[in-house]
Amino acid sequence: ESWESTLTKLSDRPANPVVRAVIARDIAEPGLDIALHKRILSQPEHTWGLDHYLETIASAERVLEGRSALIRVRATMEEPGHNWPDVPAHVLTAIWGMETRYGTNLGSSVAARSLATLSAIDPKRGSMWSVELDCLLDLVAAGTFADDRVLGSWCGAIGHTQFMPRTLAAYGVDADGDGKVDVVKSVRDALASAAHYLASSGWRGSNPPLIPVRASTAFDWLTWNPDEEHRLCTWEAQGLAPQHQVRDGDATQLRRLIAPEGHAGFLGLVNHNYQALLAYNPAQAYAIGASLLADGIADNQSPKQTWPESPDRLTRSQIVELQTALSQQGRSTGGIDGLCGRETRNAVHAAQMDHGFLPDGFPTMPLLQHLLRKT
Repeated sequence: ESWESTLTKLSDRPANPVVRAVIARDIAEPGLDIALHKRILSQPEHTWGLDHYLETIASAERVLEGRSALIRVRATMEEPGHNWPDVPAHVLTAIWGMETRYGTNLGSSVAARSLATLSAIDPKRGSMWSVELDCLLDLVAAGTFADDRVLGSWCGAIGHTQFMPRTLAAYGVDADGDGKVDVVKSVRDALASAAHYLASSGWRGSNPPLIPVRASTAFDWLTWNPDEEHRLCTWEAQGLAPQHQVRDGDATQLRRLIAPEGHAGFLGLVNHNYQALLAYNPAQAYAIGASLLADGIADNQSPKQTWPESPDRLTRSQIVELQTALSQQGRSTGGIDGLCGRETRNAVHAAQMDHGFLPDGFPTMPLLQHLLRKT
């Protein structure tokens, strides 16, 4: 929809003096935020190589900061008055670190303006952003936030744990008992809301979501099924080796192998808790980063600082070409959006099998060129 139609919709909202003031001050007066065009296409989870991303997000510095923050998180969880879901404190600390570097960077963009802009300029997800904006204004009208000029990330995520308005409305928790779910001012509300959301998304117990592994030359990529789950002993028999010692309880869980950057890149065995992290943020890099940051925070040893070097990646426009070519072959990619999600990777894996490429699910230029010649 256009910026004009966005403003028209906002003018049709039921009268509320606070919301009217927010619409005038934060949306109509400053106008469209044209800088968001570039931000949509430049998220680090989708544009950086995984090695660079992990060196930044799970750096030694951020791990050490997280160990200090963990003390505060544990104290918060031990305060009376709220029953916390079964999500470990070091995992919540990692989420806090991933989202706002433990509360030091909550964002400086005006959330209402960002969401109004995105609803007007994003052709595929405009309606989604519009719903998020409506929800934000409803939260403002209800007096949820101490300040009605809500600041957040470029895409309207709010507070210490960067909740989108709809997620906050559905899963927010008033853990400090003041009658409001204010994830901006209350660290306790933010952490409890994150725990509630992860638990509602399938997080169970204390088993780590990710076990980093290495593949020996004995591992047969030709027989690998990306959806296949095994216990660790089975994976070890096939040629995978954990990069650190694994507790007995963690070894008995069913896990599948992920190879987000192909057979020569980072490899990991993931479980249901990893899927809960993907619900929080659907980018593989995010879930891997959060898992490794949590491991580093919980571990008293020096954090790992080097990762497998990332191979050359297709650009977003090239992934669109790839998804189009795969779709023309009758393979489901989960949409043609330039993002290499699980369905696209499964389609790449199947195409690699059919066309004689090593089937590791990682999209490469040779595969793209081959498919384009075939179509």
